[in-house]
This record gives sequence, structure tokens and C-alpha cells, in this order.
Amino acid sequence: MPHDHGPVCRMQVKPTQVYDGDVHQLQRELLRRLQHGDGFTSDSLTEPFSDGEVAASIRELGQIWTGRYLVGFQPLPLVPDLGWTAGKGRLPGASGADLLLCTVAFAKKHGINLRTLHARFNFDLQNRAFFIAGKSSSQHAELTVNGTIVGRQMFTLNQYSMKIEFDKLKYVFQYTDWAATPAFRRERDNYMTDTRNGPQAIDFEMPTPSRSVRTIGEWTLSAPLGRGGMGRVFLASNSKNQVAAVKIVEWNSSTKDSVDCEVQTLRKLTALAKEWDADERIVVLAVLQARLSPTVPARHLHPLVQGIRNGVVFTPEDSGLEDVLQQ
Repeated sequence: MPHDHGPVCRMQVKPTQVYDGDVHQLQRELLRRLQHGDGFTSDSLTEPFSDGEVAASIRELGQIWTGRYLVGFQPLPLVPDLGWTAGKGRLPGASGADLLLCTVAFAKKHGINLRTLHARFNFDLQNRAFFIAGKSSSQHAELTVNGTIVGRQMFTLNQYSMKIEFDKLKYVFQYTDWAATPAFRRERDNYMTDTRNGPQAIDFEMPTPSRSVRTIGEWTLSAPLGRGGMGRVFLASNSKNQVAAVKIVEWNSSTKDSVDCEVQTLRKLTALAKEWDADERIVVLAVLQARLSPTVPARHLHPLVQGIRNGVVFTPEDSGLEDVLQQ
């Protein structure tokens, strides 16, 4: 049957098998258990074997098929708003998941707790970051990325290569070189606007992660945004699709005073935000073209201070303080 549609077309299997040492060793252990019993010996998984042994049994015990799943726009996912789903199904004529990880019979035989729709991949409508999310509400439907448990909330795939586990099935997720090209961005834009009816214009668009990975805590650094007098500023994101600008500064004998001063300023701003932003109001920093006179009466400053406390941004004309601010 033709496989130009459905999950089978997203499977790419290499034409020849390759040797894998771990598979060879596992097959040797399984064969030993069949012949001599079910118990493991202390040397069974670490027992060395000669080159002659490998040559004799390599085709039978160490050869495996390798391949990959390709998440692309041709064909589109069955339900675009849901995205590319991954799970188990039946062959031939498998339907349901866009990425068929294994058959129902295989999952049952090997005790793999996989759902028909186990997880989904998609692009975020707000900044077009690529993410994965669990599809099942069952606590037994395990899904992890780099060892972190993933629920039904989006988990941004913000690194070039990440390890994804669907229960016992383990995969290495990677972005292709094409995902960093203008052609990919055009295809993604068409998918987001024409297929999913998303907004034509967005404030910010997440770039495709680069091969080099640099992390600071929960933040993964991406493209550099600029350079200042004491360091460089990078775009950073975390698994929750939160975005920040991270500045990396060099602390040495010539810059330590300036760096220490900047750190203290940021600490004061953080404390100010925590105190006055308790109700999730926005603290805005703006440059005033005029200055306040130290002799301004308190009664003139009171409306401005109260407005800032209540999250209101005043202009001199609005506040009636134009004469004060122009001094």
C-alpha cells in the first residue's frame, strides 16, 4: 500500500543494518539466560569477548536497524491545533498518532506503558517555540525530557539535542540543519497562520536552537543580543517557554567596582519589584527628560508617588506637575 500519508511516511529507516555493541552484549546475555537460567551473573554484562567472537556472531546478535522519525510540514499533522501526536497503533493502515512509536502488540509483549496518543509536538502560537507536552492525564503515562517529568503543560525543546523517553522507549531529539534556514521559517509561518489561523504578526519569534549549548541554571542561552561595557547579553529561555535577557559579565580588578555596583542596583530593583508588584502590576523604568527639584513641596509629589504605587504611569501633563518637572 502507498505510504505517502499517515505515520509510516514519517519513518525513515536506513537501508542497511549496523553493528551496535550494546545490542550485541544484551543478546549474548539473553541467550545465556535461555540456556543456563534466568539469573544474572556478576560478569554476564561485563564479560569481555575476543575479536573472533565478535566476527562470528556480529551478524546474528549485534546487527540492528536504525532510523528516525521526521517531524515536518509534509504531510501536516492530522489535527494541526493538537500538533504531531506520538503513541502506539496498529499496522497496516495505522491511524491515530502522527508518530507511530510501536504497535499495540509490541507494547503488550514488552510491558511498555504507552498510550495511543501519548504526547504531542507543536509550535507555540505566541512566539513559535517548538514544544512537547503529555497527552494523557494518567500518572502511569510516563514522559520525560532530559530526565525531567513532563505533564500536559508545554515543555519547550530549547536545545539542539535532547533526550526524550516515552516510558521504556528512549529517543534522541535533534533539530535538522534545515530548521535554521529561512525556508523553514516560511513554512512554519504558513503553518501557524494559514493552517492554525494564528496571528500574522508576533512581538517576538524564538530562533531555532544552535548546536552549541550553554546553560545557567534553568536557562538555556541562545543568540547574543548585544555587548555592553562589561559583558555580552544573550537571549535565554527555559522549559516553560519563559524568555529572558541574560548578561554575562567579567569580574576582575578593573571591572569589579562597576560590576558590584550593577549587582547592587539589580538587587534593589528586584526588592522593589517584589514589594510593589505583589498584585502583579508592572514596574516601568522610564527616563525623564527633566529633573525634580530638591525643594519641590511634598504635596506636589504625592499624586505622582500614589500613581506609581497603583501602577499608573503619569506624563507631566496628566499629573499637573509639568511646572515641577521642568525645573
